Amino acid sequence: ARPEGPTSDFLVTPRLVEYAAARVVEPLSRPKAKLLVARACELAERVNREWGRNPLEIAMILPYGSYLAREPRMDELPLALVVRSRPESRRARWNRMSKSEGARGLRETFGELSSFVRVRLVTAIDAVPRPFTVAWQSDDDKV
Repeated sequence: ARPEGPTSDFLVTPRLVEYAAARVVEPLSRPKAKLLVARACELAERVNREWGRNPLEIAMILPYGSYLAREPRMDELPLALVVRSRPESRRARWNRMSKSEGARGLRETFGELSSFVRVRLVTAIDAVPRPFTVAWQSDDDKV
């Protein structure tokens, strides 16, 4: 936008400031995405083994959507965590979290793997957008 007057300069609008301050990030390469999925699987093992205060545990990790495209680079890494109630025998006796606190903790912890990771918590595999693949499954669920 140009302000009124014969000798005025261009105005700096809030939108221009927003664009100028935006963080420019290279897309996620397929090898780095595979590494992030592997790290998410290791994290799921640790969560199920060590997070007794959390009433939720992870049954499966399912990368879906753009991860399954054949593109060498992607803008995001969508991960679905199929969660379930932790069995009473593996729950902490004291200082337990609520289910909503547990869900928030899972979202935040898996989100910290990378700014590319988009975490979706579901309770059934049917709720995961197709296409997807099972990257990790709890030992309790393996046949």
